[in-house]
Amino acid sequence: MSVHVPHDEGVLVRLGRLLDAALRNLAASPTPEQLEALAVLVHETMSGRGRSFHCLKHVFDLATGPDPHLALGAAFHDTVYLQVDGGLSPRVEQLLGGAFEHRGEQVFLTEPGPDRLRAMVLALFGIAPGDPVAPTAGLNELLSALLAVRALHGLLPVKDLVRVAASVEATVPFRGPAAPEQQRERLASLSKAMGLALSTEELDAMVLTGVDLANKDVANFALTDPALFLDNTWALLPETNWSLRMRSVYSVREYRGAMLRMASFLSALDPARIFRSYRGWPAPSAIDELQGLARRNLRISAHYLGAKLLAACSLDALATLSGGDAPVAMLMGELPSEAGEPLRMEHFLPPLEAPAEADPEVWRLLAEGRAHHTGFDLRNAPLAAHLYSKIGAAGSNRMVEACRAYCEGKTTPTQLLKATLTAPVAATVARACARVAFFRTERLEAVARMLEDGIDPRDS
Repeated sequence: MSVHVPHDEGVLVRLGRLLDAALRNLAASPTPEQLEALAVLVHETMSGRGRSFHCLKHVFDLATGPDPHLALGAAFHDTVYLQVDGGLSPRVEQLLGGAFEHRGEQVFLTEPGPDRLRAMVLALFGIAPGDPVAPTAGLNELLSALLAVRALHGLLPVKDLVRVAASVEATVPFRGPAAPEQQRERLASLSKAMGLALSTEELDAMVLTGVDLANKDVANFALTDPALFLDNTWALLPETNWSLRMRSVYSVREYRGAMLRMASFLSALDPARIFRSYRGWPAPSAIDELQGLARRNLRISAHYLGAKLLAACSLDALATLSGGDAPVAMLMGELPSEAGEPLRMEHFLPPLEAPAEADPEVWRLLAEGRAHHTGFDLRNAPLAAHLYSKIGAAGSNRMVEACRAYCEGKTTPTQLLKATLTAPVAATVARACARVAFFRTERLEAVARMLEDGIDPRDS
């Protein structure tokens, strides 16, 4: 089955066609009313205002190839995303039927009782009722799988529901190479417990569907262009940092926090835990190639984010010394819009010159930009590029730990600026900000003078 979805129709119709083709290839015969209900459900859950990466485009990117179970898994695998959506819609909450409950800050799964579908999904995920589960540790995928089997129940037999739910379980990311074999063991146990009599071939096919969907879900890690990989990274930022959804309103400290969290995550991620294989598929050579590309993208993005973090921390230090946290737009200028190019602080920085010691890819990304624009940030990074041009690749990479210490409150703003930048560079940035920060012009000019004179602005 190859799901061909025309691109000249609206997304709701495209989604309906995708679901219809997948179901009919599994010998189901959905009525127009059933198909409408399914399409509207997925469309509603994937179209929340907080969704900037995990949206319907992501579904269409994944739901390719001949496997109808994979297409259905792709449609449902991100339907629940608690920390992005801020909870569940009333309709989804009703369909999930009290599957979990909040106790303080933790989420616990409830006893399924006679609910066979819920017991099936819990067994697939290897989670017992009463266990606490975090959204980042499989809760979103578990609830998405439960939503899928509830929505598809009555259209598909249990074996097909198990395969769809297993494909969703497989998308819990970064669990390493053992995950497919662990899933097979759970599937075999479930088959015995539910009397499904799944054959060896059926068990293997279910695991392979999951491996295929899981690898497609993280395929951006192996993009050949780091600028495209960072595009996806930047699309994720507003999902996990609510303040970034408010263009020109988020503060320097909020932006600094977003850079720190993403830099920490990517620098700690092991490429060997990203992609999956099962009993020789994909071939070891293919996995090696994927891991090599992921390793390259992670290295470049770690250095890029380190430079962005240095710029954010430097701006935060200047904000603190001149009056406290403030909107990024106040200190750097508004983002460009259809109305035109506003006055921005980089207009008052010296012309960029590539440093003698630079990572060419990192420099290109900082100076020229990621592949596409986003709604909350510039495509290029003028302040980060300016600082990178002054201290080079090695200097920028060394400064990451100094920035972490500053974010943890272990060093003062002045100590950060002295540790990471020379006084003339810090003063140049302060004066550039002073040209656009109407409310703080005098204070930023004073900070610049004191930095040049070796005086701690906090002592003035």
